Amino acid sequence: MAAIAATMLLGCGGDDSGTNEGHNVANNTVEDAGTGDIRDASSDATSYDTSGGDTAADAAEPSRYEPSLSDLGAPPANCTTSVVNSTTNATETRARLFVPSYRIDFDALSSHRAFREHIHEMVHEKVLPCRAEASPNVVVFPESMGLPMWLIGDKASAARGFSESTQALTAMVGQVQQAYTYYGEKFPDTSITSRFVLAMTDPVVRATYDTFGRIADRYDLYVSVTVDLPDFQKTTDASVVSRLADPDFDTHDYAYEATSPKVHNRQILFGPDGEVVDETLKTYVTAMELDQLALAAGDFTDIHPMQTPWGRTGVVISKPAWMPDVQDRLDDLGAEVIFQPEAFFGGWVPPLPPDTPEEQVRWEPDLFMLGGWNLVQRAPRATHNFVSQLTGNFFEMTSDAQVQIIEKAARASGSGEFVGQRGPLSGNTFIGPWVVEDPGLSEPNLTLAQRRERLRDVGAKLLPGSGDPLEGEYVQGMWAADLSGPATTEPVEVQTHPQLAVVEGATYVVSSRGAVGERTIAVEIFEGGSLTGSFEQATSGYDVIRPAIATDGTKLHIVAELVGKDENRLLYTSFDPAQRAFVDSGKLIDTNLVGEWAFHPSIAVVDTVLHMSWIKRVGNANRAFYAQTSLAEPFANLAVNAELEPRPDNRAELEANQWDARVAVDAQAIAVTWIDFKNWQWEVMVSVSTDGGLGWSEPVRVDAVPDGVEALSSTPAITSLGGGEFMIAWTDARATRPNTRIATRTISVAGDAMLSMGAPQRLGEAAPFDQWMWRPAFVETANGPAVVYETLVDNAWSIELVEFDADGTAEAPMALVDATQTAKHFAAAQATNEGFQVVFEEVGPAERGASDVVLHDVLR
Repeated sequence: MAAIAATMLLGCGGDDSGTNEGHNVANNTVEDAGTGDIRDASSDATSYDTSGGDTAADAAEPSRYEPSLSDLGAPPANCTTSVVNSTTNATETRARLFVPSYRIDFDALSSHRAFREHIHEMVHEKVLPCRAEASPNVVVFPESMGLPMWLIGDKASAARGFSESTQALTAMVGQVQQAYTYYGEKFPDTSITSRFVLAMTDPVVRATYDTFGRIADRYDLYVSVTVDLPDFQKTTDASVVSRLADPDFDTHDYAYEATSPKVHNRQILFGPDGEVVDETLKTYVTAMELDQLALAAGDFTDIHPMQTPWGRTGVVISKPAWMPDVQDRLDDLGAEVIFQPEAFFGGWVPPLPPDTPEEQVRWEPDLFMLGGWNLVQRAPRATHNFVSQLTGNFFEMTSDAQVQIIEKAARASGSGEFVGQRGPLSGNTFIGPWVVEDPGLSEPNLTLAQRRERLRDVGAKLLPGSGDPLEGEYVQGMWAADLSGPATTEPVEVQTHPQLAVVEGATYVVSSRGAVGERTIAVEIFEGGSLTGSFEQATSGYDVIRPAIATDGTKLHIVAELVGKDENRLLYTSFDPAQRAFVDSGKLIDTNLVGEWAFHPSIAVVDTVLHMSWIKRVGNANRAFYAQTSLAEPFANLAVNAELEPRPDNRAELEANQWDARVAVDAQAIAVTWIDFKNWQWEVMVSVSTDGGLGWSEPVRVDAVPDGVEALSSTPAITSLGGGEFMIAWTDARATRPNTRIATRTISVAGDAMLSMGAPQRLGEAAPFDQWMWRPAFVETANGPAVVYETLVDNAWSIELVEFDADGTAEAPMALVDATQTAKHFAAAQATNEGFQVVFEEVGPAERGASDVVLHDVLR
């Protein structure tokens, strides 16, 4: 998740301004510049060192750029790449995914041809002999492959000799001075840093498209690569070409010109014809990427799964893998396979800073589990994640994390652990090697602290300047895994996001049902334990998801999210139990009221008023809102419409996103809780109103994660206890813990909207390290509220419920649904005279995550 911050300290990162022309793949096109002469490249088949140093081959670099690939002949007869879960029948393989640990090699950067052949030979040796015969073959290169591209060629020969990135990249500015000056003129509001990165557009486009695109075309592969690039165009204007084209060559017919000042961390997928299939922009850049590289974050509304022969594929470029809003959005859009290209700079086992308080001690591999592994397990649609890694020393910076191949735990073919962890977890189908094996394997009596201390000692020896024989000896390798099942682009059938209500003794289950992209609202009626009615309502042109429900005792009121083309709207509809029918076809809520991009509604009904909280896109940020409307004419207008934490303006601030706003109401107050991306972490917030929603208190942080510990809280829920008291629950994730828990806290509201809070409780604090918990929801019982949540231990999911004693202390959990190897998500429950009814989404054993909603009656 760490980025490449220190690579550029040339000046303060300024705000990028100017218009963004978008990232439509069609904008960034590279025409075939000709194959040129085919010539041999000097190479070592084991290390892929194709630089040749100062050899004659290097000196033969032509003065005119030639992007051809050499003829390496037939690939090796034997496959030396481990295929960790190979399917026995080629017709059962949807795709074979190759995941490299790519080590930065300065010796391969002497020229464009050297770099191209370095990558070419790696693919030739490690991918081609291992291809699936009748299925797509996909290579997922890691994040920040553009870093070494900056240092390609004679222009960077001096820079490659420095020991610090500041010196090296400052020297590079002088080598691309004409392009640097050009972009200063074209985009005068850009920072020094931005102008340098823009000046590298032409060299990086050539290295990216003419290496990875041509390899994809030559060998009928899909190739994913991630680099830092702006939107660009090809130009043949001689006056522009002379300033922008890579100065390593004397003659150029064309150059690649940035068309926007915004540089994005950009994943590009090349298809078997060498053309771009799709691309993804990193939606959350790190503080270092923002400040030191002036990279721009991609827009949340551009998140989308790529349509591929092996299923809908989402991409999380490092940090977004940890972001709950990104995780939710990819799941809502049906992403089944995840690519997670990584460049985990900062050290996998960095030294422990002196005098670090115990509660702030973190182990990077533990934090890493809260990303891609957590995403696959908590997202019903996701089945696999492929995590490639950039390794090596980039001047004074180091990256040495382990490759990871993840499956849904219930279907995983293996379990594994990173170095220095407490034990293996199902779903870690494969964990790549580190530089040394975990000392606990050979000395099982070592404590966890002793194992980690030894690993930290090794990590120090890897660092640049250590002088140890291990200096720079990072892992490089290639691994692969198969996706089983026939190739298909058909959307999977699901039933998801169930909600539960009782009207006049009958149980109503409301959910989203159908093929992903074409889902409807489904209402199912259960009486006496049997299904007595099932009804659906579609909304033409929209995928209907995440219905929120409330009842006034006579009707079910429903607000759902509508996924459309270039919009995300809200729908109001209602169901009449007496008529056993929807009242009408539903109402698309006016975008002037709730926005063109609106997400995750939550509603409550009190008397004749419907209260709603939701997330609305304002500027380039997602913000929490509250509104109320009369049930006499729902959403004809809004009596109240308030942003809960207004900003001075609507600038596109990265640290402005909010998510999952949830509302609760009693006679004294209205309370809304949400998660907020503040201080580069996700915090749980609450705000209250005691005047009917007209005025709101200053938001207060609820989660109480200690200072100095990164919080990654998600999925808040809230319920009224009466008398101005509320209880909040959420998924508690923090960088110092190798799992997630459920946490709760009570708040009390005085008449002047002043808040007081009880002590937080972390449920399952004593649970085993391999137990994970997600998505709390409240259940009203005769003795007060209880919390229901989904939980995973090893490879089995269950639904648990926790009640609270008279003092508000959490009691021991009880299992509402026994643990089985079918994933269970989005639990909701209600108390009955005999016990509880619980409803949840159950993901079946099929490879692609088809699901149904299940209703259970639980006797005490």
